[in-house]
Amino acid sequence: MSDQGSIVWTPQKALSNVGAMPVRVRTLSGVLVGSGVSGQPIAVRDGLYMISVLLPNGEEISAKRATRVSPGQVATPQILLPDVDTRATLVSRANPSTFEATQQLEATAGPVPVSRGATCIAQQWRGAWLANWPDPKAALESGLMEETRLLSEQDQTILFADETHDRFLITRHEHEGRKILRFSLVPHDQCIACVGEEAERAMILATLREGAPVPTIKYASAASTETNALLNFVDQGVLGEMQAVSSAFINAGEQAILQTRVSLLRGVTGAYVMLRVNVLDGIEAFLGQLRELAPALPDTHILRCELLARQGRHEEAVAALCDATDALCPWFRAGISYLLERLRFYLDLDEETQATLNLHPDDWKRFGHAKARLERMAPMLVTTQIFTTFDIPA
Repeated sequence: MSDQGSIVWTPQKALSNVGAMPVRVRTLSGVLVGSGVSGQPIAVRDGLYMISVLLPNGEEISAKRATRVSPGQVATPQILLPDVDTRATLVSRANPSTFEATQQLEATAGPVPVSRGATCIAQQWRGAWLANWPDPKAALESGLMEETRLLSEQDQTILFADETHDRFLITRHEHEGRKILRFSLVPHDQCIACVGEEAERAMILATLREGAPVPTIKYASAASTETNALLNFVDQGVLGEMQAVSSAFINAGEQAILQTRVSLLRGVTGAYVMLRVNVLDGIEAFLGQLRELAPALPDTHILRCELLARQGRHEEAVAALCDATDALCPWFRAGISYLLERLRFYLDLDEETQATLNLHPDDWKRFGHAKARLERMAPMLVTTQIFTTFDIPA
């Protein structure tokens, strides 16, 4: 008879819509012997264990008592999680009437002034990011709009999607006596498989990050609390812990995509997590489904390129790289890094090897053009942000 049993922890009903959360299993002396996600069994040998759960804000909560695991049995430890800040951490779905009111304001006098917490004015930039960034001055002048946004630490600003232009919010600060323009790319989210529901407008919720030394924008989904939990985990730098969470979602393939209320932003975030930890199983099929359901999403191209290149399928990878250089700006900072590194890699190949990739000479010229622009922009990329952000000297 096997000496193994298992542990399954399930969050209280109030947090059931947050999605999977990382669960850790330790011996009484503190040695980590198992890990997994909420709602799924974690196999361990019989014995006494301390169970803990990692919250989206990075806090780890442990059970008050040790859990006994017996051979062939399923132990269900009790861990009562504290109330969490639904605005900053989980973000419940916004009220549709708020969306309608904001639409009317957008067409008239702009956003409603707010007074809670720190605030700042953000200018808006719209255009083609790679075509219009030969230098910082040209970048600013080419797409700067008159319309501004008032951002707050406490009040969420609703930004509706624009799938035909790159969009950035521009905030200002100083660093070592120099004036800096912070360009923060505006992503969006929507339910891409709204089973039994009407499709929602694509949008994103923006606030100022509380306590940040310079005005920094934090985004949250209005469509999915699971997405916001995942973004908070990534924001806390626990990518390794999120491997199990993202893998369970991605490996479900079509079944996951066709779940009720599947979030576009959750899907692409999960794909980046899996590439980050180099677990590639199931990602190709998943990206294919994501591209079919959301063809305007720019990140799928560079994610496919990176995946195919790691698998040694270079002819397919450069085709995806062509799509990436023609697409809108990758939402995620990691996408910018992948794009530049793959351009460098393929442009550094000798002519004989390049000829085997079956690209038109014009494609190689476009690669060179994109690489030159990106190398000028790369030193200005803010590496502490999840989403693409540039700090450009004013």
